Amino acid sequence: MEISESLSQRDESHHATVAVYGEPGSGKKTLISILNKRPYKRDADGKVFVFDARMATECSARVSIAIVLYNAVHNPAALEETLELARKEAGFTCVVQTKFDLVTSDFSYEHLNRLQFAPSIAYTYDVDCVNASLTTAGGVDELLSLLMNHLEPPSVPRKPVTLGRLQDALFDWIAALFALPTRCTTSDLPSELSQITSYADVRKRMRTEFDMAWGNRLKQRLHASEDSWSVGIHRISQSLVAKIAAPSERASMEYVRQNTSIPVPRTYLPNISMLVMDFIDGDMLHECWDRLGLFRRFRIACTLRVYVKQMRALRRPAVGAVDTGRVGGILFGDDLHGPFESLARFRRFCELVAYVGWRPLAAVAQMRGEKPPPMPRPSLDWTPVFTHGDLNPSNVLIDRQGTVWIIDWDSAGFYPSCIESVAMWHVDANIQHDNDAISWHGYRWFIAGKTTEEEEQFWYNFCSGIHRFPGIPKP
Repeated sequence: MEISESLSQRDESHHATVAVYGEPGSGKKTLISILNKRPYKRDADGKVFVFDARMATECSARVSIAIVLYNAVHNPAALEETLELARKEAGFTCVVQTKFDLVTSDFSYEHLNRLQFAPSIAYTYDVDCVNASLTTAGGVDELLSLLMNHLEPPSVPRKPVTLGRLQDALFDWIAALFALPTRCTTSDLPSELSQITSYADVRKRMRTEFDMAWGNRLKQRLHASEDSWSVGIHRISQSLVAKIAAPSERASMEYVRQNTSIPVPRTYLPNISMLVMDFIDGDMLHECWDRLGLFRRFRIACTLRVYVKQMRALRRPAVGAVDTGRVGGILFGDDLHGPFESLARFRRFCELVAYVGWRPLAAVAQMRGEKPPPMPRPSLDWTPVFTHGDLNPSNVLIDRQGTVWIIDWDSAGFYPSCIESVAMWHVDANIQHDNDAISWHGYRWFIAGKTTEEEEQFWYNFCSGIHRFPGIPKP
């Protein structure tokens, strides 16, 4: 963090009054001295910030920022009460866990407990929390960055034309050029729909000889166990299938149909609890991939890249399903979570879950005398974009005319852009690695974008910890 001494910069700087709360011995005077020492210049854009930090008891009016300190060795029992008071008196409140240098960094049980305080407090109280040692200045830069970014969000510089951006633009152009045409030809269904108007009508057509024969063939195609009772979807007529699904899947399918050109089955009977939709006659990609020539595979990958780009153009300020805002999918375990009031709260939830997943790995490494893996502290882009969330070869259909369809929108919603690629990586690594060709795995980065090792490790930790956070059972 660059420090500025120029007096002329003080006139152009951003000023803020800071109220500091904390128990005796938590480091209030030291922090006040640090903040009041001199102007601070942000490296990203050169803007200068001047803080007027005081004891909370000395502040007679509402302040810009409140900082609540608590001791890393003796956790104040009054933290919740202090936070409530600070939030009433300030426009922005954060927590600093001080004297962290007094905790031995040996990844012992006590050390891991102290490390967990920050993400736990951040999520529990929906507040930013920083670990710091004010005597050694450890963590001070992170705190200053947090305060400055709240006072004045850094201006987003125009992205330089990098080799990566040029490569993405080139690949987008190539994908658009070679993408397969979309011919969404589906049958007119007045006669079939006239006989299926209720849940009872759908149930009557399930488990028939026609449905069971089709279901058995589907189990073979999916390599499902022969003794499995069902694959979860039923053929109820020549042109219709039905499945038990959450309302969010129907909402996602309709949203995609209205806002993109991606071929998605039409849905029917919105007033019943089952999802009734078009039957698409074709092959799942995992059935036919090995039979396809190299150029045909490439064109399918181009088509999927075009679809993903269309989805990512759809944005919302909050994460979750189109209709409910709840969060779910392959990476989120068996339950639904949320809805989250803000993107920051979702981020704090993910960081806590990732820490809980990382902690056993660190403990095992410590016991073996090995270096623990890095803590999950990624610099992710959390901006929510529309995401399918399970873009694996069994959810891609190639119909008899060669059109590429996307099915199974159960995991769809608004999520950070890396989730699409991370979910594909998770499926490839943990679920279908024996069933799908290596050449398919090699297209992941082209279809959904590259992921960094840091991102993959963060979501690996997240998946390891999510089972400790029970949510709402899926319908």
